[in-house]
Amino acid sequence: MRKTFFSYYYPTKEQFSMLWNECLFVLDTNVFLDLYRRYSPAARDDLIVNALTKIADRLWVPHQVALEYLRRRPDVILKQASMYDKAKSLLQTLCVKAQKEIEKDSSFQHHFPIDKKDFLEKIKSSLTEIDKEIDEQKQKHPDSLSNDYIVDTITSLLDGKVGTPYSSEKLKEVYEEGKTRYKNKIPPGYKDAEGSNKKEGNDKYGDLVLWLQIIDKAKESGKPIIFITNDGKEDWWWTSKGRTIGPQPELIDEMMVKANTSFYMYKSDQFIKYAQEYLDEITVKQETINEVQNVRLRDEAIQRAIASVPSTSEIMRLTEEAMLQHKVIEQAINSVPSTSEIMLRLAEEARLRSEAIQRAMEMPKAIQQAFNSAYLRSKAIQRAIASVPSTSEIMQQLIKGESQQDQEE
Repeated sequence: MRKTFFSYYYPTKEQFSMLWNECLFVLDTNVFLDLYRRYSPAARDDLIVNALTKIADRLWVPHQVALEYLRRRPDVILKQASMYDKAKSLLQTLCVKAQKEIEKDSSFQHHFPIDKKDFLEKIKSSLTEIDKEIDEQKQKHPDSLSNDYIVDTITSLLDGKVGTPYSSEKLKEVYEEGKTRYKNKIPPGYKDAEGSNKKEGNDKYGDLVLWLQIIDKAKESGKPIIFITNDGKEDWWWTSKGRTIGPQPELIDEMMVKANTSFYMYKSDQFIKYAQEYLDEITVKQETINEVQNVRLRDEAIQRAIASVPSTSEIMRLTEEAMLQHKVIEQAINSVPSTSEIMLRLAEEARLRSEAIQRAMEMPKAIQQAFNSAYLRSKAIQRAIASVPSTSEIMQQLIKGESQQDQEE
């Protein structure tokens, strides 16, 4: 059974050991971009120096990953820089709101231990100090667009380790294949075509492109693949009741069918944890592991919260059901008679019951009358019968009449 359904089983210790010793390490776009946006400078440097550079000879990325990284890098850098202005704007909003609340709350007018003016000044002073700190941090923030040591390091690490691009004809074939795969929920990538954050046009097939390029590399090299990604969507991961079990079994099956090799996946913190177990050269600090893990846990909590929000179609369905229920209740209310109608109906029912009872009470009298009438009719019949002469009497009368006639003659 395990041999037939191997993709649903957790690999054994021996299988993991062989996988880690023989595989190519393939990184997703988000692993590179998270170096800019998710980690402290200390953790970021630790990951680059003590993790990525130690496996440089076994690194490889699909052309799609390198392309997405270079395209999205400026947006990520500029967004990080804009957070200073957003933080300052939030401080200003807090200050204005605090002043309004204090001014309108009459309790502050008559609370002698707390001086309203002094209290407000302390709030403004504290927020001003925070605002100054933000300005100082903004001045120190590097201009990574023009001087980006991260992109320089990644470029060096991936020298000669980026896959070839697909031709225009090949991409068209992938997009057509993607339509069928996404319709049938075949991973990966179909989640990029759903929900409020769905990608437009052919961008939604980005994950499918990089997946097929990984399969091509595995087929060409004959090596198993460990894919490191911080993408937590269900079209990559097999989940149950909010818990991640492992890679989607369909991905493991497809890799085995098309490339005849093994496939497994990790998120960044899990990769670092197991890398230190299977690879002697990896020595990442525990503080870095904890920081990366906290980022993952925070992301998973956000994803669970988003998943709990019903989709637009679900909201429409629930709204329609509520409207139908409202109509049913409204019809039921309208079908209930008014108080006057109920009283009239009860009075009519009472009258009909009274007449029925009265008729029932009069029935013995009617029966007695019918009996007396029948008795009188019986007596009359008996009298009539009694007055009719018998046959012998009739014969005697006839003989007597004939005899008298003879005498007269």
